[in-house]
Amino acid sequence: MPLADPALAITDFIEVKDIFVASKKYSFLNNRMCTIEEISKLPFLLLYKDSRTRQNLDSFFESLGINISSAIEFESMDLLVEFARIGAGIAHVLFESAQEYLKRSKLFQIAIKDPLPKRKLGIAVIKGGAVSAASERFINVLVKNI
Repeated sequence: MPLADPALAITDFIEVKDIFVASKKYSFLNNRMCTIEEISKLPFLLLYKDSRTRQNLDSFFESLGINISSAIEFESMDLLVEFARIGAGIAHVLFESAQEYLKRSKLFQIAIKDPLPKRKLGIAVIKGGAVSAASERFINVLVKNI
């Protein structure tokens, strides 16, 4: 989110927090406030450009007048976390994706003076379209359990 498409009925689902994480290789960033400008000079591990998460990140950096590029682009948060863990760069991930690694001190969260804006994930269905019973049940399970 945000997503505006008149053909879709969109329901906000859950608020997520985007963070930057790194391994001990980048320990000089740990336990202090970093600026966006400072970390923008380091190698980024990012989702591919067509992903909504990446588009939001690019828009945030553009709003600050900063151009970023990725050292490596991935299609999966899991790969971002794994490559950050081995020291390949600074990964932009959802907090929930890196939570276990943060708890076990395999990664640390980089504290940013100007934190990234919070986002919401949504559930989108085609307006007036038929939603299968399985899809409807899945959506209900998601909404109740999150």
